[in-house]
Amino acid sequence: MPNAFYRIIDEPAPSALSRFVVNPLWIVLASMFVYWPYLPRLLWLWFLFNGLALRSPTIRFEIAWIVVGLGLSLALGEVPRWAFEAGLLSGPMLRWLLPYWFTLEIVVVIAVSYRLYLYQIGLYHLFRYLQDK
Repeated sequence: MPNAFYRIIDEPAPSALSRFVVNPLWIVLASMFVYWPYLPRLLWLWFLFNGLALRSPTIRFEIAWIVVGLGLSLALGEVPRWAFEAGLLSGPMLRWLLPYWFTLEIVVVIAVSYRLYLYQIGLYHLFRYLQDK
């Protein structure tokens, strides 16, 4: 009969938030397919909550990626507005530059979301494996 109290030291302990853990793939898919200007920033907070619920050992790196991603996405979203209001962008230049600029913002959102996904997916599979036992 197996001992119910046997525990490996390196095995992650379940947290009080562990019932809210979701597969990080769903967060990435939401950030890719449901694009609204401020939604990716909210989804990165969901990544943060998921990392805390998983007791991620890489939570500091995840927080750093979220902070850098927030800074880049805010800069990429606000710089065109500032340049337009300052009169630096006008007519043909505006029509030429803005589609590429907003594409760059989307690339940053997807890249940061995918990096956060890579931090959490291995731990999520370990979490699921240990929950099934």
